[in-house]
Amino acid sequence: MTTPLVSNDAFFKAIFGDQYKRVHITSFIESPDAIPEGANGRCWAGRHYENQGVSPMNNNFFAISLFKDIELDGFTHHVRQESQLEACYLIGLDDVGVGQKTDADIAKYGLPLPTYELETSPGNMHVGFRIEPCNEAYKIKAIQKHLIRCGLCKDAKDPGMFGVTRYLRMPIGTNTKTGYLDHKGDGFETKMISWNPDRVYTADRLIEMLGIDNRLINEIRNQELTKKARGQNLTATKDNHALLRAFSDKDSYRRNCGNGWHGVICPRYTEHTGEDKSGSYVVIDEDNTWGFRCHHGSHIDTYHALEVYNDLKEEGYVVTHPYFAHDDADHPVAITEVKLDATGRPILKALRRTETVPEILKSTEWIFDDVIPAGCGTLSGAPGMGKTTFATGLCLYVAGFGNYIDSVSTPHLKVARPIRVISENPEQWQRSFFGYCERFEIPREEVDRAIAIYSCDKQPPVTVLSEVKAEILHGGYNRQNAPLIIIDTIGSIFEFRGADGQGGENSNDAVGSAIATIKMELWESLGVSTLMIAHPPKGGTGVRGASAFEGNAHYTMEIASLTDEKGSTVKVLSMVKRRVETSTPHLYLGSQLYQVETVDPFDGEKSVEHVRLTNIALLSEEELVDLKIATATQEKMIKEREKEGTKIEVAQIKVADILNRFRDELKSREKFYYTVNGGVLPSDIPEDLEDVPLFDMEEFFDRTGAKTDRNYRSGLKDRIQTTFAAQRIEKVRPGKVYFVLFDAAILEDLS
Repeated sequence: MTTPLVSNDAFFKAIFGDQYKRVHITSFIESPDAIPEGANGRCWAGRHYENQGVSPMNNNFFAISLFKDIELDGFTHHVRQESQLEACYLIGLDDVGVGQKTDADIAKYGLPLPTYELETSPGNMHVGFRIEPCNEAYKIKAIQKHLIRCGLCKDAKDPGMFGVTRYLRMPIGTNTKTGYLDHKGDGFETKMISWNPDRVYTADRLIEMLGIDNRLINEIRNQELTKKARGQNLTATKDNHALLRAFSDKDSYRRNCGNGWHGVICPRYTEHTGEDKSGSYVVIDEDNTWGFRCHHGSHIDTYHALEVYNDLKEEGYVVTHPYFAHDDADHPVAITEVKLDATGRPILKALRRTETVPEILKSTEWIFDDVIPAGCGTLSGAPGMGKTTFATGLCLYVAGFGNYIDSVSTPHLKVARPIRVISENPEQWQRSFFGYCERFEIPREEVDRAIAIYSCDKQPPVTVLSEVKAEILHGGYNRQNAPLIIIDTIGSIFEFRGADGQGGENSNDAVGSAIATIKMELWESLGVSTLMIAHPPKGGTGVRGASAFEGNAHYTMEIASLTDEKGSTVKVLSMVKRRVETSTPHLYLGSQLYQVETVDPFDGEKSVEHVRLTNIALLSEEELVDLKIATATQEKMIKEREKEGTKIEVAQIKVADILNRFRDELKSREKFYYTVNGGVLPSDIPEDLEDVPLFDMEEFFDRTGAKTDRNYRSGLKDRIQTTFAAQRIEKVRPGKVYFVLFDAAILEDLS
């Protein structure tokens, strides 16, 4: 295929017509990701095409829209501001090629064939769609927002992807980003791959082809109308407005940009790439309230006017509130008159109206379908209750390994998720995962790919969460397969401190701030769920420490110990707080000890140790009530016997009888096996076992008078396997049928 040669001049004439000389461009030789301090303004400010020379050795960018000039202080300023929009001429995608193709993959989202494709780095392209001039910014933003949601940019959150002011690269130029420089210091020359200037569309046609929801369009349009209705304060200066004076006093005021906008240095510029001080603005409304906009991706979606207000106040500056015209720290905030728009409706700044009855009800996101919802939750329970043991099994189920585990009524799992465990004691997790892989023949390399364990000493929450977020973004996950984060335990990983530097886990301020960060930065932004394992208060239930743990979490879970009517100890996990109804709010947590071979790291000597594994089953509300009644009955019996001076141990005499009967059965047979699915024979028994008699475990339980409850019988099977050390466990049908083979020779140690 012949690569078309298109000059910058010819390109601009085709896209912008006779207005091409007014295209806002910038051209600079510096690496865009390593611009020297103080040079950002010069590099990115730009001017009209007719007024700036362009070198093919430079990074050459152009704006997708034309803008009206601003007359300020007797001078004409060529600006790139949305408030000065004249018309937009292009819809552009960048970084196409990273995990995507061009025409075919783009078309599946409803987009037509592009006007041009420009290779801007090896394998990556800018793809442009020429449109008829459009002065309705909300339509352009609706298209861009929809494309971002489709993932048509590198991380689906690229701030440069959004807005009518965005820059794209020109056909002739060089990408001098540090990653693309060769051994001579030369960058990557941009290359036109396809050029079809006659392909031109309208914004309305693209909206129709993409099937963009009217709700999205109306939402953005209402935001634009609200901005215009407010009006800007054109006379505000650093001498007569407290906010601008505060920025000036801290040497962070840059310039008056006109139309109420002022360039400032972001209070959190140290979070910007290279600590870049450009790209941040405040706008003063005519009632002296104000807004803030920082264009840096590190916090474009999380750092707004209210956060700036709080940061400035914390530094000791006196500033007006962004949402209220009057704010006196020593008096209540005055309630001021709310402005009306052209239709007479109140203009709301802090409040955003949502649909009362949606057209389509969004389904709940789950970790376990219909059992444990996605989001930010806590898991608590008394010491020794098995919180980490349960969480280990939970990880394997959530990661998609539930079909390997022999459990009863395994919860349904629609989407497998990767797991990230942050623990003070990673060795405990390693032992459990090792035991599961040995016991159920789960491929270790697959578990290692799906589940990552990180050790962590006590750190401020923001330190831990920043690194978690960076690791997740690097992995390129989307909301559907977003990882589950498990923090074990939250009190040992997070160092909580309030605004005054004090606090600890009892500080509602510090804890509330940390959980709010988890919810905003991980859940709302990335769809990442977090399960925080916590200790209970002494002698109590719930989570130890501040009430914000449970109050701010989406859901809370608790493990409790109950006793069945036979005296068996049963552990149950229950949803205590939940925002959605679950079909089964309780889980039965069975457990078993499993022998594993260990090696001494010093002398290499081998030995056998035990690890505790858990299997999970659904537990109905009726079954839970039965357990609670049985628990109360057993406790009453103990108290009555203790009064008589006779202490009894709640050990299952019935279970002991059953185990003795099973030992007798073993001695009477040379070899046998049983199935876990109620004695149903599998169709593909290995040939060497065809003559081995089947031992019907369910029939045996019936003969011995064992309770018919499935959870009870599952526990008996676990006890039998643990007590009599099954010689071999084989999978006959994946995920469905297992059998355990017993050999009479193993009884020698029992007699």
